[in-house]
Amino acid sequence: MEQLKKAEEKLKAAHDSREIAYAAEIKKLEDVKKTLLDRLHDLDEQKQQCAAVNGNVNVRDDDIIEINAGGRIVDARRGVLCQVKGTRFEALFSGRWDKKFLQDSSDRIFLDVNGVAFKPL
Repeated sequence: MEQLKKAEEKLKAAHDSREIAYAAEIKKLEDVKKTLLDRLHDLDEQKQQCAAVNGNVNVRDDDIIEINAGGRIVDARRGVLCQVKGTRFEALFSGRWDKKFLQDSSDRIFLDVNGVAFKPL
């Protein structure tokens, strides 16, 4: 009977130790999560500030963007150009850089590219 009691105490001590270690790991993960969310919030603020200075903060996916691609005029919805997140197209046409684009005489975005190759994009 004494062995059973010692085994139960040992089991309880091991269980308590595991629970403490588990709680510590959960706390670490929550701290990392908070840090990442804070960084994400800071990045979002930076994007908004960048848009306010260099672009347009009131952009919508259904905005029509006129592009002069090497002499060929292309009209596209902003949402189409930005549909693949994380790409250069998405970053370029997100609205954050609208004031920095070169423009032609008709105030279209001017891109010095091959218009025939650009249009399918």
